[in-house]
Amino acid sequence: MHQELIEFSYLGSRDYVHSSDIVSAVLSRLPAGRVQNFDIRFSGKIDQTLRLVFDKSSETQDAKVSGLLLLDGELRRFRLYQIAEKVTQRIAYDENSLVAASVVDVNAQAITLERDVGHGVFRILTALQKALLSSLYPRIKGKWVCTRIELKDIPELAYPVSLKFSRNLNFKIVRSEIFVAGHSVGFISFTLIGAAQW
Repeated sequence: MHQELIEFSYLGSRDYVHSSDIVSAVLSRLPAGRVQNFDIRFSGKIDQTLRLVFDKSSETQDAKVSGLLLLDGELRRFRLYQIAEKVTQRIAYDENSLVAASVVDVNAQAITLERDVGHGVFRILTALQKALLSSLYPRIKGKWVCTRIELKDIPELAYPVSLKFSRNLNFKIVRSEIFVAGHSVGFISFTLIGAAQW
């Protein structure tokens, strides 16, 4: 079993750790090898340093983040736990400029980013999903929160990056298919919660 503490910074004015930073942190700590069938789930607001645990156990109790993947064909599981050490650092993040560079097609239920905006693929995916859902459901009140990212392979950033709405299960699971350079690479799911719940 491998364990490691990971410190994060808040993005912009947020008071929680962004899901895209958690995905990048997990992937950067994997041993070299081919990663496939990456599946990460988020359960609640994260505002503390996380302890990352890699093992083969299926136990996920109290984990804020859990997931699994194939590394060179071998199943690996991981979990992240908060350790009661608050995040204190903050970095600038202008999500609005990222979204402004994209194009939403409400009729096609899709959003596309055609050019480099200076962000990594996971920040792009989460920003595009939030923008797409806000466009498809403009009258819905609440906060869109990333709950799951499923990837067949880890995509290299290439353009266009597109999301196509897939399904809405009573706003508990709102899923979109991810396309990078025209190829389907997986899915991203958000849930809608009340502001008081966050």
